[in-house]
Order: sequence, then C-alpha cells, then structure tokens
Amino acid sequence: SPPPLPQHINVNQPNRRLQEYCNRLLSTPASLLPTVICFQESFSPYVSHGIIKTTLKSIYPYMVVSPIPPKYAVPGFSKALEMDSGLMVCSLRPITFSYSKAYGISVGADNQANKGCCVVGISTGGGGGEEVVVGTSHLQSDETNDPLWWGVAGDRGLKARTIKRTQFGIMADLIRGTVEGRRSEGKNVVGVVACGDFNVKGELCTVVDPTPGGDTRVKISSNSEHDSMMSQLDAAVEGGWKDSYRELKPIDMGDVYSVDEVGITIDGERNSDCNPLELQRLDYVLYSGAMTVKRAEVLHNPWTSIGQEDFDEGGMFKEGKSTMVEGRPEGRGKCFSDHNGVVVEFKI
Repeated sequence: SPPPLPQHINVNQPNRRLQEYCNRLLSTPASLLPTVICFQESFSPYVSHGIIKTTLKSIYPYMVVSPIPPKYAVPGFSKALEMDSGLMVCSLRPITFSYSKAYGISVGADNQANKGCCVVGISTGGGGGEEVVVGTSHLQSDETNDPLWWGVAGDRGLKARTIKRTQFGIMADLIRGTVEGRRSEGKNVVGVVACGDFNVKGELCTVVDPTPGGDTRVKISSNSEHDSMMSQLDAAVEGGWKDSYRELKPIDMGDVYSVDEVGITIDGERNSDCNPLELQRLDYVLYSGAMTVKRAEVLHNPWTSIGQEDFDEGGMFKEGKSTMVEGRPEGRGKCFSDHNGVVVEFKI
C-alpha cells in the first residue's frame, strides 16, 4: 500500500469544522457538557488531535490521545499527512485505564490509516469505585471505487465486508477481555458501551418522500449485515447489547419514518461520493449493564452547505462544487468527516 495521500487532508484549512465544534463546546454551560466524547475520523494526530488538545484541555482534563500510532511515517513529509486510528476520547471524569489494538487488516482508502479499537474505563464518581467500560472504533468502509493501484483487487465490496467481520471479532474480543479482566481484579464495572462509526447500515432505507430541506421520509427494511454485526458483538458482553437509539425510538420493518426517527447519520448531501438521496445509519451507541437511556439523538452538522442544486439530474455531484473539504475547489474525492454525531444520555 502507498503512504498517506494529501487528497484526504486539507493542509490549508485542516479540520475547520473540528475547530468550530470545539469552540462550541467551550461556550457550552458546564452543566450541559457531555461527560464523555468519543471522536472518530480525526485521523491526523498532528492536526486533529492538536486542535482537540489545545482547545478542550481547559474543560476536559482527561483524554486518550492517538492511542494507535500512524501506520506510515514518511520522512521528509509533513506530519499533517500522517493518519492514525482517528480515535480519541475526552472525559470530564477520570479515565481509569486505556487499552488499544490495531486491526491490522483493511482495504482501499482505509489502508492509509491505522484503524483499530480503543477501550477505556470511565469513573462514575460513585462511592463504590464504579466504572463504565467504553469501547470506541471506526471500522472498514464499504467503498468500492478506490483506485486499483491502492492494492485493491477483486470484489472490493465483498472483501471490505469480510474484513469488517474480522474487525468486529477483534473488537468484541478486546471488550470482553477487558471487562473480564477488570472484574477479576475486583473492579466494579456497572456498564459497558460500544460506540463509533461501524459502517454497517442499521436498516435499509428507501426514500418515499424526498423533500429537499424538509422532512424526508423513508421506508425501512431489515439488513442482514446489521443482524450479523449484532450477533458478533453480543459475544462481548453477558446478555448482549441494546441499541440506545432504538430503545427510545423503536421502528417496525416495512413502515415509513422520518429521517430523525430512523437516526440517519450520513446522507448524500454530505459526501460527494454518494447519491444525494442515499440515507444511512452507520453510527451507533450500544450498551449493556445497569444503565438506562434517557436521551438519544443525532447531532446534525450545521456547517454543511451542500444542497440539491449541487447535484446533476443523475444524482451525481456536479464538478466544481465545493464539498465539506474547504479549499478544494474541485470538490471531488473522499471526505473523512461526513457523518453526524450521536448523543446519548444514560442513567446509571
């Protein structure tokens, strides 16, 4: 595989939206701040993590930064081009431990980074030393249009899905081993969370009422890959996982729902590689243990300026239009920060 390529990182305005997001957190009342934030896709430890550390260190005293180092370090090239796992954890409460593992297997554009899983312990502040184990990850994407010279051959979509299953197994083993190890040491693990960009569609969405700028409605059908994912991950915790979004917003297959009810976290208006009406739920917050969900919602990206007028009649992104990668007038290629966030409030 080749070393990291600058097409994925805007070195002129690196992660402007990340800086704006961090600035918003600074202006948020302390009582409303998330206790824990798990970042994915902040691939550059030099740029992304630098922004997060510099901006948020005054309000988030506990951080796990760049737990998995870049796969490629190219002498003579800017450190801004190095890409690690893209994972980072910020917490208001003490982080009691941190374990990480690189997957060591990927395909296509994912080969440029060093994807893996990070598992941390978050102290609840209770008198009994209670902690919640949080695992976060960003798994293999299903991209099938990467250049062949990136070392990808054959049925790339099928190969990506096979790799993803392997990664889920590694993630499940790391979480299970961590929880068992902490409990064997006498630690009081009261809950377990698995979250991140799993790149698995929660449900298959068919648009039945496209309303640009309005309340698009979609018909829902089941997705076998999602069911397989849950089956694999269930092995990590006793009793299996619960999907926090679905706990508060259950759906029935075959029925029609609004985008917010489904919990869509990515759509074609945020990524020039997608059809503008492609809607997917790829990001999850799963949980297990003595916890209940009080709130679950998708945090929409307010900095997306792409509209229906930016697409041609065939649903493809028009040449020359700007995407979420500022400073790239050609507006093509991958955008590694094209997802919305998921916010969940638990009662422990």
